Amino acid sequence: PNIEFDGNIEERTKDNVHTYIGSVKNTGGRRADFVRVIYHFWADDTNPIVSDSTFVSGNSTIYLNGVISDSSIEPIETATFELITTIPDTINVEYITKEVNWNIFE
Repeated sequence: PNIEFDGNIEERTKDNVHTYIGSVKNTGGRRADFVRVIYHFWADDTNPIVSDSTFVSGNSTIYLNGVISDSSIEPIETATFELITTIPDTINVEYITKEVNWNIFE
């Protein structure tokens, strides 16, 4: 699997609540499991302030051990995500980075 952000990400802010809505795409040749989008919020001195994450809304998969997940993405498919996080006004976020993590299971 190779998971990449797909298109624009919508950002909504109300009071101290920040919402990020977007999608990711599996451009690889194998299913990605437990796909998670992670946002990192940084201070102006390049110190990390906080990180938050969410699993994507993907395909439902039942694994050999009986675990059921709805955050898998098959090759060439996309999945959506929505991350809602609260950052107090007293914290000054200078910039934001994001990444996607996933696993591979049978």
